[in-house]
Amino acid sequence: MRAKTSQYIDIHGELYPYDKVLSFFETVESEFDVLRYCSGANAAARWIFQVYNREFIQELADLINEALAILGDSKPVLEVMGGDGRLSEFLKAQVGSEIICTDSRQGGYDIAYPKWVLQLSALESVERFHPSLVIISWEPFFSTAGQNIVDMGVPTVWIGDREHCAVHSEMFSSPHVRMNSEFALGRKDSFISGEFKTDIYLFNWPGMIDGQGV
Repeated sequence: MRAKTSQYIDIHGELYPYDKVLSFFETVESEFDVLRYCSGANAAARWIFQVYNREFIQELADLINEALAILGDSKPVLEVMGGDGRLSEFLKAQVGSEIICTDSRQGGYDIAYPKWVLQLSALESVERFHPSLVIISWEPFFSTAGQNIVDMGVPTVWIGDREHCAVHSEMFSSPHVRMNSEFALGRKDSFISGEFKTDIYLFNWPGMIDGQGV
């Protein structure tokens, strides 16, 4: 799976099925280096943190749609710290609500931000748009924004690796549900040995009682 330039393809150039994505990263791990690939050494020079695949996006969209049906309002879904907005792009076709994506654009990554990814901090975004729910994927290492959003009582879906995302946050002391997604893949995973560290976590989620799904 190399582009004409002999570089590895951009795995987020389109939405591939899980099995194909897993096989691709097994090849990258054996022939090259996963972290280098995910840090721009791919055909699109794309930075990748959570690795998306068709089944993962469907699982996430189903969770969001179920929550929106329970909430029953018309406020938008908001992705904060959204980077190049690829997650929002993949979700837009499957989520029955407007999705707004923002990023402060102040990180140390060489990310190509589309114009439609609004330049706003996470907390400014919540205050401006009053969303139905918030999506956070791979919250930066030193960030506590996710904790602040959860403390506001906003339904939040948090995606990432707890060893490498927002490690000083105390948000996981708040009631939450871990989804144990079989389709979650991330840049710090070992694909050949099957050691996967990323997952989907739900906070303030509709139907959740004392940290347990109902």
